[in-house]
Amino acid sequence: MTHFENSFENLSQIFARCGEKVANLALAELQSAINQAVAAHASQADVEAIFEPVRSSISEAKAERRARRRAAKAKKQAKAPTNNKPSAAATAPAEAEKPAEAVTSDMVKYLRRCPDNYMLQVLNSYIHLLLTGALIDTSDDPRYLRHFITMARASKIIDNPQPASIDNLTDFFFDNPALPMPRAQRRQFERDLRKLRHRSHN
Repeated sequence: MTHFENSFENLSQIFARCGEKVANLALAELQSAINQAVAAHASQADVEAIFEPVRSSISEAKAERRARRRAAKAKKQAKAPTNNKPSAAATAPAEAEKPAEAVTSDMVKYLRRCPDNYMLQVLNSYIHLLLTGALIDTSDDPRYLRHFITMARASKIIDNPQPASIDNLTDFFFDNPALPMPRAQRRQFERDLRKLRHRSHN
């Protein structure tokens, strides 16, 4: 009895994933090709030629699957909302777009002067305003958020239909717990405010 060393482990795993009918048909095709090679006393080149259609059909099937996956992926990306972040692969050739400014360096300095609990309340309320358009402040001292919003409006991050009035400026500089003014600066500002009020009355 002839002893065969090949255990056909990979082939067995493949056929195990097929239905019984397909597996039996595939085995019959293999058996036929082997019988044909044995009967014709085929060389190694002849055997490879016999199985060449199998290799070609496998390559074609793989190419078709890749093409279907690419088409499905492109279709999915086309349906995605435009505000979704593009994939890294899609943005690689293009230059990175600069994000819109939501906080200025002066606003950061202002936040650093706020106590931690007020800093968190201001940031949470400010982010909520940017996302929803609704300004909600649950703080027991509304001045921290009010003056932070004033800075955002002055920087045109938030729409401001009216320019800051003298009263707004006075409130910002003299009733701002996060922005204590030095005495000399306070006196100069008071003088400037008096001049502005005098001009506005004339």
